[in-house]
Amino acid sequence: MLASYPRSGTTWLRFMLTEVLAGQDARFGPDDQPIIYVGGHADAPEILPGGGRLIFTHETVPVGDRRAIYVVRDPRSVALSEHRWLVRRGLAPASFERFLHEFLLGRSNPWGRWDAHVDKWLDGEAARAHHLRVVRFEDLREDPVTELAGVLTFLGSRPEPSIVEHAVENNTLDRMREKERKAPDRAFERGVRRDVRFVQEGATGGWRDELSPAHAEDIVRTFRAAMLRVGYDADG
Repeated sequence: MLASYPRSGTTWLRFMLTEVLAGQDARFGPDDQPIIYVGGHADAPEILPGGGRLIFTHETVPVGDRRAIYVVRDPRSVALSEHRWLVRRGLAPASFERFLHEFLLGRSNPWGRWDAHVDKWLDGEAARAHHLRVVRFEDLREDPVTELAGVLTFLGSRPEPSIVEHAVENNTLDRMREKERKAPDRAFERGVRRDVRFVQEGATGGWRDELSPAHAEDIVRTFRAAMLRVGYDADG
């Protein structure tokens, strides 16, 4: 399983894993994807060593004792990214203030509160069996080659370093944006605004410039325990 709360960097990691494990260029679109969202994965190809499949999800339903990669991102960055995602889909509340209120209550999307999502995965059966690998988006941004190699080793794959490096180079922020630009409309939800990017800035600390101190404090106050649990500085 490849899991995350939405807007945490799963698409980027999924693209890189696709290139290494399936040996094909990753792209936006519904066709011939080797890493498929849970529920539509019946025909997902076996791309892992030993014949396993890799399924991605934002859900928190129990998945049993399977190897799972959980991608986590600072909730201050997640909030900003999700708001832009809702603007892109025409679903954003009238104000950011209203959105943040819903986000903190776990009502801005179908997957609930950020902290509850983190706790569900960190306390799940895979974690108890030591089969969970947590990947912080910020660490992935800082050293994508090392982090990607670690995830592949966890999945039982040990490709040549040059293959890992190529997957990273082919999915830089600029390359991902170019892939988004070239993707057909059917690659995304119907009616989305293509002028609002799906691939955003990929920033790790941009919230310091974009969130007001009061909004940042509200997020930390609400999610402090889970933030500390995955190594985020809850004091700013």
